[in-house]
Amino acid sequence: MNRATIIYTSGVVTELDHKPSLIEAQAIIGGYITAIYVTDKIGKVITLIMDEEGINKNSPVNAKVSELYNLPKYIPQVVGRVIALEGWRSVR
Repeated sequence: MNRATIIYTSGVVTELDHKPSLIEAQAIIGGYITAIYVTDKIGKVITLIMDEEGINKNSPVNAKVSELYNLPKYIPQVVGRVIALEGWRSVR
């Protein structure tokens, strides 16, 4: 099943009813986007879309993402809003 979820730094999680376009993803994230690929707790590949410059902008840490997706230690701290895509590889 394909899902797109916005994960806010406050911990709020909102599901979208569609796959966001590139322009929509940039508006949600608040800047240029970058993607990392992780596996969830059952081994499914999840694409996490985030602000490429979030750390430089001093965006707040998004602890909810680390909690939901059990991010490995080699991935730097995730900051700002994140879009999690399940079943889709990226935005277009």
